[in-house]
Amino acid sequence: MLDKKDLLESLSELDQHGLIGFDGFIDELYSLVKERRSESHFEELRQMADFGSMVQAAVGKSANMEVIQKTVKAGGNGPIMANSLITLGAEVSYGGALGKRGIHPVFKDFSQACREVHSICDPAKTMALEFNDGKLMLCQLNDLYEINAENFKAFLSKQVETVDFFCFLNWTELPNLNGIY
Repeated sequence: MLDKKDLLESLSELDQHGLIGFDGFIDELYSLVKERRSESHFEELRQMADFGSMVQAAVGKSANMEVIQKTVKAGGNGPIMANSLITLGAEVSYGGALGKRGIHPVFKDFSQACREVHSICDPAKTMALEFNDGKLMLCQLNDLYEINAENFKAFLSKQVETVDFFCFLNWTELPNLNGIY
């Protein structure tokens, strides 16, 4: 049995070409302000149950909750898996939702590391509220309906003939994935 070091060394020499797809997300990560003391000093809301209590207290009323954006980054199961395989030395062709009229800036470095990229729609978006005990992800998936067999037919036909492996991810959020399979 390989130990962790040997496994990482063997994987870092991965000499394969893979097709990965099909999602792409822009992940916006936020924390909620529990109490603001000044412009630069505030207490974060750290527990999901406290957030639930605040939402429950607002039933029948309105509520205003301040968010603090922590980061915006490339996300999605496909790009994350593909980027990991690239790091391990695999060549990756990626098909997915990285931008309709050009690659979205959050995917620039990733797309340049790929052998080939075929993007047919804008990425989905996730607004994630982060707590110490979990994360609430609010997803906007509308653009992912464009990911279908017809839009990938030519790209997939070419790739299936030339790759050593393929990996299709995030099937729960891609409504037309069965048609691609």
